[in-house]
Amino acid sequence: MTNPASIIPLSPERVQTLLEAYGGDPARWPIAERNAALAAIANSPALQSQQKAAQDLDAALGSYPPIEPAPDLRAKVLAGRPKPLQLTKVAAAMAASAVLGVTLGLGAADLAPTRQSVMATVAQPDLEEPAAEALVLAALVGETEPFLEEGFP
Repeated sequence: MTNPASIIPLSPERVQTLLEAYGGDPARWPIAERNAALAAIANSPALQSQQKAAQDLDAALGSYPPIEPAPDLRAKVLAGRPKPLQLTKVAAAMAASAVLGVTLGLGAADLAPTRQSVMATVAQPDLEEPAAEALVLAALVGETEPFLEEGFP
């Protein structure tokens, strides 16, 4: 049991909010606030009156029989929901993405300049813009180390 001295008091407004939201039965109130709300109600005739009113409302609402939904309501609700994706479509899309990723990944290796192709371009006597482009492309794909190892200007 909780020590009454350790209960953090609740404001009357908070207790009223609990009564309006959860009703007059303390078993329905949040556990963290239950003891503090009960202590506040015990010390306030106004809150006792509000709890009694909430309990009376709970009893009145509980006296009505449950309402059965219309027989076709379930069918209408289910007809209006979005159709779930078929697992085969999702699996096919995932497989296609994987194949595309692997294909592009392997194909990108063929696009990278080799050391021989860069060196052949650079060895041309009329070294101009294409050679510079090759060096830039080699730098972009991380193939600059062969140039640095040989002291390439």
